[in-house]
Amino acid sequence: MTGLDVGIVQADCTANVFYTQNLGLFTAAGLDVRTQPMPGERDRVHTAGGLTQVLAQAVAGGGLDIGIANVVILGLARQDGVPLRYLAPAAVILPGPRQIDELFVLHDSPLGADASVNGARVAINRPKNLQAVCAREWAALHGADPDSLTFVEVAFEDMGAALQDGAVDVIMTTEPWGTVYAPIARPIGNAFEGIGPRFMALGWFATDDWLAAHAETAAAFARAIRAGSAWANEHHLETARMLAERPNTRVTVDIAQRMVRATYGLELEPAMIAPLLDVARKYGLLTAGVAPEDLIWPVPGR
Repeated sequence: MTGLDVGIVQADCTANVFYTQNLGLFTAAGLDVRTQPMPGERDRVHTAGGLTQVLAQAVAGGGLDIGIANVVILGLARQDGVPLRYLAPAAVILPGPRQIDELFVLHDSPLGADASVNGARVAINRPKNLQAVCAREWAALHGADPDSLTFVEVAFEDMGAALQDGAVDVIMTTEPWGTVYAPIARPIGNAFEGIGPRFMALGWFATDDWLAAHAETAAAFARAIRAGSAWANEHHLETARMLAERPNTRVTVDIAQRMVRATYGLELEPAMIAPLLDVARKYGLLTAGVAPEDLIWPVPGR
């Protein structure tokens, strides 16, 4: 049995690793997967350089074999000289009436999906990251001025209180918080609407060196988690129970059954990674020429 230390985030959008583990697919693949929280999940290291530094220390530095991160963070890491690549997808965004990330206002707020959001204070969980890019592009799509938005760093679990206290006008949050905050807030838009109808939001990554040295183990992990993802996409009742059993998710079976559930990707495709890189480049987060193929293992075409 090959031991693997895997960094996790306690959320449905990254829970394909939990479901794969619960189904015994890692064990069947000869892997002993040991999970631990990703650095930055609780220590609030938020600046783009700061978070990539944490990833470098945890994964590139050898503390973890495999980690989880969104496409913007991996692009920033590659830009900063931290050689990380995806070996399997986590949450992907596909066309649908609602998404796992939305923008919310108080029920009696006059703000909506139009220029009324100009000058709004928007709560996001990390500056210079995925949420800021998505909020700006959403505002532009709806005729608002993205440069007029003021971003306020607020943890997801504190966004409801910040909205009620008047510290912010809009919150951009993910599930389960969108469902938890439903009694006080209403959605005004799909946070991913400006990015495109199809893209990968998050994935499982490792360093180039680790992948080269452990190619068979990496391939076994990728096969197992893809099988788990395919099962999870079709078994929301069962995964709701599994998610509710996890610590620190703030999810009950009832909430899991009512919230927008994540869809997990089955293949790594450049076309699914490109949209977030393009928008990150548009708003100046990415300045180097990071291509989708630079973030995929095995390297496409090889």
